[in-house]
Order: sequence, then C-alpha cells, then structure tokens
Amino acid sequence: MTRLLFGVLIIAWVAVAAIGFLIRPEDSNENYWFAVAWCEVLVGLNWFASASIFSGSNTTRKTGAGSIMGALPGINVAIFIYTIISFSALVAFYNNGISPSAHLIWQITSGAATSILVLLMLVATKGAKAGSETQVSKADLLEECRRIERAGAVDEVAEAVNDIKNFVSHRMRHPAKLDQEKLSSLYQSLQTLSPSDLEKATSIRSTLHQI
Repeated sequence: MTRLLFGVLIIAWVAVAAIGFLIRPEDSNENYWFAVAWCEVLVGLNWFASASIFSGSNTTRKTGAGSIMGALPGINVAIFIYTIISFSALVAFYNNGISPSAHLIWQITSGAATSILVLLMLVATKGAKAGSETQVSKADLLEECRRIERAGAVDEVAEAVNDIKNFVSHRMRHPAKLDQEKLSSLYQSLQTLSPSDLEKATSIRSTLHQI
C-alpha cells in the first residue's frame, strides 16, 4: 500500500510539472516556475492528507475514541479547501488580478486559518478520548478471535468464537464502561485459548455476557 501511495504522488508531481512545462509562456520567468513549484507543494499536502486516511484504515487498533483517524476526513476537507483558495490566489496574482501584497496576505491568512482549524480538530479528537480509556479494546478482542479461527478451531469452538465476535462487534458496550479487571482477565483467557478447548471457549462466552 505504501509503495502504491508513493507511486500516486510521483505520478501527480510529474503530471503537474509536465503541464506546467507544456503551457509555459514564452517569457516565463522565476515567478512562473515558483507558481509551478507551489502547485507541487499543494499536491503534496493533499496527497499526505489522503494517504493518511488510506494508511490508517489498514490498522484496527487506532480507530477508537481519541484516535487521529476520526479527525482525518475533516482535515482532508480543510486542506482541499485551502488548496483551492491558495491556487486561486496564485492564478489571480500571476495574471495581475491582485497585487503582490494582496497575494501574500491571502496566502498567509488562508494558511494560518487552515492550520488553526486542523489544530482545533486534533484537540477535539484528543478531548473525545477523555473518559474512554480502556486496557483492552474491541479490536484487541476481535483480533484474538480471528487468531483462533486461523489456527483451525474445531466446529464447536469455532461456533463459540463466532458468537463472541458477534457480541463484541454488535452488542458489547464500550470497553471503558466495563469492569477493566474482568475485561483484562477475559482478554488473557482469549490469548491462551486453544482451538480445541471447548470448555474454555464456552466459559469465555458466558463471562463476556456478564461483565
């Protein structure tokens, strides 16, 4: 996935450079190539925001409350809007639509506003973590269930493990609201559950419904 994402970035950069080269005016100067370079920076910013979402979606441990994954879509939108504003100001400046000082003010103001908005999103995300701390997450429990299934659990154990997965996924309350000691004990039992231990699997399923 990482190589694919970097491939997308390189293609985008090459495309911007190629377009800039093809449409360059005969009297292109340093200002023109600075504009092209700034477009490359904007492309890189949008790539970074999008790549963070795609990379983060491959993990199962970082999607709970307080995770930065919750803020990434909003950050992505904010960066995209900033890109439009910045590019529009750049085009207006290059075509003598606004003065150099006005262009600089637009770039600084839009950049500062976007930075502040992104920071506020991150602060809000961290604030959502308050009161949601837990020693064991749902992702941890589900991962152990998948481990047991991959190990080739016998039919009865596989059925019990599937019941545990369904309960954790759809019916279990947020882990932070459960007894942390019992939850940790249950997690440890899952970690040591063998694919053929029906008695222990049944016990874990019963305990899960009681905590």
